Amino acid sequence: MDHWHKGAVSFPSMTVWNGTDWGTAAQQVPLDRAENTLPPLAAQLDHFLEVIEGATPLIDVADAARTLELAAGIEAQLVAPNWPTADKIRTA
Repeated sequence: MDHWHKGAVSFPSMTVWNGTDWGTAAQQVPLDRAENTLPPLAAQLDHFLEVIEGATPLIDVADAARTLELAAGIEAQLVAPNWPTADKIRTA
C-alpha cells in the first residue's frame, strides 16, 4: 500500500490525507474501513471464539491485560460505595 508512507488521518471522519512532500497540497484518499455491526461486547466475544479456533489475535497478551485492568477499574468506580446516588444529591 504505497499511500500509507506519508500523510495523516482525520478523526472522526477517518479521511486519509496523502502527500508526496510538504510543499504540495495533500490529496484525500478513500479509506476502506470495517464497520462493526454487532454490539462491542458481542464482537469481542465472537473474536475470542475465533482465536480459540486458531485465528490471529488482534492484540497481544500485554494489551489484553491492560484493557482488562482498565475495565475493572471503571467498573469499580461505577459501583464504589461513595458514589453519590440521586437521593444524596441536593439541588439548590
